[in-house]
Amino acid sequence: MKKIKGLIFATGFVLCGFVIGACGTSVEAKQDKPLKIWFENQNGKMETYQLVDEETGVNYIVVSGELYQKGIGTAINPRLKADGSLYISK
Repeated sequence: MKKIKGLIFATGFVLCGFVIGACGTSVEAKQDKPLKIWFENQNGKMETYQLVDEETGVNYIVVSGELYQKGIGTAINPRLKADGSLYISK
């Protein structure tokens, strides 16, 4: 009975090690398309960024927020001129 408890404990310990090790693994994504992004404004927990696709010149407005250290949402919209056309910088 004592050996079985020890075996169960050792198996659980090894499984926990695998789970914790898997959670600590980071994956880096390769960025093929050139993008510029910079911080624009902060209003409470909401942050606004501007993003420019250097290949096309299209500008985007990115708004994201947090609530109790949990993301509550992100919105990405193309930046428009007053006439409704895309704001493009080259």
